[in-house]
Amino acid sequence: MARPLTALVDPMATGTTSHRPTPHRVEPGCDAGKKIKGRKTFGIVDTLGLLIAGTVVAANVSDNIGGIAVADRARTRSGRFAKVWCDGGFKRTFIEHCRSHHVGVEVVHKIHKLGFEPLPKRWIVERTWSWLMNSRRLQVDYERHPIVTEGFIWAAHSRYLLRRLIQPAPARSCLDNYRDNLLGRNYLREGVPPCLCRALIGT
Repeated sequence: MARPLTALVDPMATGTTSHRPTPHRVEPGCDAGKKIKGRKTFGIVDTLGLLIAGTVVAANVSDNIGGIAVADRARTRSGRFAKVWCDGGFKRTFIEHCRSHHVGVEVVHKIHKLGFEPLPKRWIVERTWSWLMNSRRLQVDYERHPIVTEGFIWAAHSRYLLRRLIQPAPARSCLDNYRDNLLGRNYLREGVPPCLCRALIGT
């Protein structure tokens, strides 16, 4: 198992569906900044964008509390964890907690106040969220308990890793197959000798 030295932390808020109150349901919160009623996912990724640790909490949980929880999980999984990049939403409480465990924190601020721009290092964790949000199950939180949502996050991440390991064969059109049949290329792929290929295609 790889043990990354540096990482990036960022929250992602998603809305929830309306469920009836049940004894096993953990009620979501409301994120006043993003105006989303639902849950918030805190994740820590390495410099390649691969997920190290994650936790799902109510949307009204502050970045400091959620960041501390996910940072503690990351430290248990990587003994070499020494530095983390974050945005301005993580305040002094999170920074002091990380430094007390010998983990350095660097806050990445916006260079220009107007317009959109990819921030240094910060775009890596945002790209990871976009990868995971390709899974329809994560676009809206349908689950009654956050633990189930965490399971779907790891399932989507595992599916992404498998797709990177197994490259699918390029799709071939009907015109390409027809041309190859005329030229005898399909027979050559199957190991048929060239002399038999000419006889099979009538040349």
